[in-house]
Parts: sequence; C-alpha cells; structure tokens
Amino acid sequence: MTTSSATSATSLADLFRRRVRQLSDECAAQTLDSSGEDGDEPLEMSWREWEARASECATALQSIGLAPGDRVALVLPLGLDALVVEMAIWFAGCVSVPLYLEDKPDEISRMLGQTEARAVFVADRPHWEMLSALRPSLPRLEHTIFYSDTVSPSVDLGAAGALTRDELRHRARRTSFSPPSVRPEDAAIISFTPGTQGQRKGVVLSHGNLLAQLDSLTRLLPLSSKDRCWIQAPVAHVYTKVFALLGTVVGYPLLLDPGPLRLRDDWVQLAPTFLVTYGPQLHRLYLEIVAAFGQRGGWSTRLFRWAKGIGRQVSRLRYIGRRPRGMLRLSYNVANRLFFRDLQARWGGGLRFVVYKGQPLATQALEFFHWVGLPALEAYGLTEATALTHLNPPDWFKLGTVGRVLPGLETAVADDGEIWVRGPSVMKGYLAPDDEASVDDEGWLHTGDVGELDDEGFLRVIDRKRDLISSPSGQSISPLTIENLLRTNRYIDSALVYGPGDDYLCALVTVEREAIQEFARKQGMASRNFAELTQDPRVYRLIHEVIEELNTQLPPYETIKKFVILDESFQREREELTATDTLKRQVVIEKYQHILRKLYPGNNR
Repeated sequence: MTTSSATSATSLADLFRRRVRQLSDECAAQTLDSSGEDGDEPLEMSWREWEARASECATALQSIGLAPGDRVALVLPLGLDALVVEMAIWFAGCVSVPLYLEDKPDEISRMLGQTEARAVFVADRPHWEMLSALRPSLPRLEHTIFYSDTVSPSVDLGAAGALTRDELRHRARRTSFSPPSVRPEDAAIISFTPGTQGQRKGVVLSHGNLLAQLDSLTRLLPLSSKDRCWIQAPVAHVYTKVFALLGTVVGYPLLLDPGPLRLRDDWVQLAPTFLVTYGPQLHRLYLEIVAAFGQRGGWSTRLFRWAKGIGRQVSRLRYIGRRPRGMLRLSYNVANRLFFRDLQARWGGGLRFVVYKGQPLATQALEFFHWVGLPALEAYGLTEATALTHLNPPDWFKLGTVGRVLPGLETAVADDGEIWVRGPSVMKGYLAPDDEASVDDEGWLHTGDVGELDDEGFLRVIDRKRDLISSPSGQSISPLTIENLLRTNRYIDSALVYGPGDDYLCALVTVEREAIQEFARKQGMASRNFAELTQDPRVYRLIHEVIEELNTQLPPYETIKKFVILDESFQREREELTATDTLKRQVVIEKYQHILRKLYPGNNR
C-alpha cells in the first residue's frame, strides 16, 4: 500500500479493507491480558480477524435498525474490542461518538443528548448502571449494548433495548449485510474537546478529514510495516485514533496498554518501535527513571549525576549535527554501559522515538530522553484539526518546539501571536449551532494558542491566549512555562501559577506523594497520613527552598513570591484535570479562589 492510499480511499472502511487484502493473517493489534496465572500475556488479533469481527458487529447494528449517519457512542476501555466496535460503526456507515471512561453522568447525558446517539456500547457494570439510569431522559437512545464476554450476573439485561455481545452475534447470523455508500465528506466521528477552557464542544470530523491527516503523517514519519506502535493514550481521543488508523496505511501492528506508562517488564514483551502518549505520562516516566537510578545513594547516585552531565553534553552536540570526540566520547561510552543500555533494554531494545502532545516537557526532560537514545518528539494540534497540525519528525527536530506544520496544511501567526491553521484536516464544524465558530471565512482555524515561528518554520507554543498574564511592567507571562519548570523538581507533582495582572505571581502547589513520604522518613517525622504531611512546616520549608532555587532561572517578573501547598493532588474525578491530565485552569482558579485571595492581603480580589 503506497503513501497515497489514504487520499485515494473514499472512507475509513475502504482504507481498512484494502489493508486486510494485503496483510490478512498478520498481526494487526496486540494487548496484554492480566487474567492469566502467569501474569500479563499478549492477546493478538489479525487483520482478517479484525475485519470478520467488525463485519459481524456491523451486520448486527443494521439488524437493530441503525442506518448510515446514525450516531453510536462508545464507553469502552483501550483494547481490541474498542477497535472492533469502532470499525464496525464505520462499516455500517454510522458515526462514532467516543466518550471517556472518566466522564461524569451529567456529561455523558449531555453528550448523548446533543449527538442524538441511538446506541451506546459499554463493557462494565458501573457504566451499564449509569446508562440504565440515564435512558429515560434520552428519548433518542434506543439500544444499550453490553459488549463483554463475561456479563456479571448482577447486571440486569432485561430492560428494553438492552443487548449483549452474544445477542449481537445471533442477530448477525440471521441478517444479510447491506454495504452503505459513504463519501469522504460524510461524518465519521463526533469528538468532544477536552474542556480545559470550559464546557466541552462536539467536533464533527469527516472521513475526508481523517484520511487527509493520515496522508500528512505518512509523508512525514519514516514508518513501515516492520514498526510496532505502542499507544498509551485514552481511546476516546482523536489523537489515539489517528495513530491507530495510521496502521491501516503503513501496515504496522498496534500495541494497546490501558495501564499507566511506567518502567515495566512487559515493555520487552510488546517490543515497540515507537510510542504514542501524552506529556503528563511522559513526565511521570522521566521522574520515575531519575528516581530509580539517581536515588540509590552513595556512589550510584554520584555516577548517575555524572552520566547525566555527560549525556547532556553529547545531546547538545548531536543536536547540532556533531559527534563527541576524545575524552567526551570515552566518557559517554562508559555512561552508556553503566546506565543507558540498561534503560534501553528495559523498553525492549528497539524503541526509536516517542511522539507526545498536550502538556510540554521541560528542557531537562527532553534532553534526558534525547541522550538516552529515545528522542521525545513534541506534537501540537487540536480536536478541531483532527488532533495534529505540527510534529517533530525523528530525522529533523528541535527540542522545545512542536515541529513544523504537517504536509498539506498551512500555518500562520497573527499579529497578536495567535496560531492559525488551514487545510483539509480542519473540522466540518461544531455539533451545536450555538458554539462559537473558530474557523474564519478564509478557512483559517483560530486555535486560541499563542506561539512563535522561527526561520525554518518550527513552531514554539507559548500558552493559551486567554491564560497569558500581563505583568505590572507590561510583559506577557506564560503561567504554563513556569508551571512546567516547577514540575521538573521531584518533590512537585503539579502547580497552578496565578497573577491578577497588576501584582506579583503566586502558586498553588501539589507535592509528589512518594518523594515527600521518603523525605519524611529521612527527617524522622512521625508517621501520619499524607494530607497532614503536606501541611508540616518542614515540608513547607523544603518546597520554599525548591521554589527559591527555581526562581533563579526566571526573570524577576516571572518569579513566584508566595505559594500554598494543597493537601491533595488535582484529580480527574473532581474535574480539575482532563482525561489526559491537563489542568482545567479556570475550574481550579474558581475552586480555590478563597485560598488565592489570602495570598494578596489588603486586596479585594
């Protein structure tokens, strides 16, 4: 299959079937099954099996009356079933509505109502019970499908419109499939934005939008059917779907793991060649590696710090196209044997690079991954532009940027610094007519982000336009940049930087549980729960010293003058984080306004 296959296809189902004809019995996807006695065991699905299971499910969807253009929601975990169901939806000519497992009932109700979904797939008891309770308020929702081979006896499947996987199979055997006519301009997905700036918006993406995105990526990334794509991202996000669908163009198998991104033995079992994830996950992996190798004490800690210094020097030379020589080369070879080879072996030995988006990594982390032989390539994009508009390819990247615009797209920076994007992967539009349009009459998508383009076209994203803080002396301050710097310290889990514009900056800080508990043990502090530890004066002094040191890396107008340590981390469950662990800034500011006001005595804010 050539790189032009994505644009020559008429739909995602058409693209998929072409791949099946070429690689029918080869592995298309693999996941880990932790139900066996011997631990995690890989479960595989071939291209032929994927097509057969999706065709069966699509036939069943037609048998229950679903027609092309009907909306079908998914509340499924990352795994083989999610791949099968979504492809079945496209086989039937329907529109996929992926929802996050963490979504609250009121959010799910709003999104199902807004999309007028006629069916929804779930795979666990809590979501089944949630949907059963919501159905009376959703007149368009006719079918709730429990898509699991192991149905809990306590789940009531007797309600009208309730179906199981076995019942779908039975219906499919009694029904003939009628292939729908699907055009590139037809809707394929209704994806809801993460909601970092307020209520989530439904974005309508066509088959043509996704095919154009796939074509852009095949022209940019050096990938082949010999690659193995490890996905560590929520199944509901378009970003995840793009790299899953890219396998149908390139022919690589997907490696699906819904667990957290950590150093684990099963990396070797999966044997990935590249990883797709989000910034917060990669940041936690960086902290875990540094802690594992750098906190052993004694000579081991000193050697690791020395190795990091050597690696940083080599990274900066490689970055400008030069190689280490003499003593530096010898030192790097020693560091490689002591530490870097061990790391490379831990992730399977063949992992070439990581693609990530969302919250950016700090320079220290980017350099670290670079010198251990795993370049972390930052990408940028919005749901409204089919997830990706800019990307650093592994053969030409700049640390601290999100790369150049994808082939087939255009980018510009407006006079006020806002990033604009135009091209065939820009959305059909928002689902709700009252959602404010972000595409102008000339087809430019106004992203709401502020950035800078260098002479070679590499984009540096600064922050959300509405989040920028104006200092008393008129400078624009990016709170995100300062927050990312704070997060480079092992004791800080997360932070929100706040400033009213005519005064100093302050911060709400959450601390890293394991690091603080280790600090408490070394200090001989009495055993107590974590919330009490966060409010201990010794922990406050520790974080104060950390912030004072980090302040030396900032200009005076960006330094943190006051801070408060919160007694618990920001949580998705409290709607303080998105499903990709990005901070919902306005939600957090409103929730902790009573604390922020106390940081500005004498001010009625």
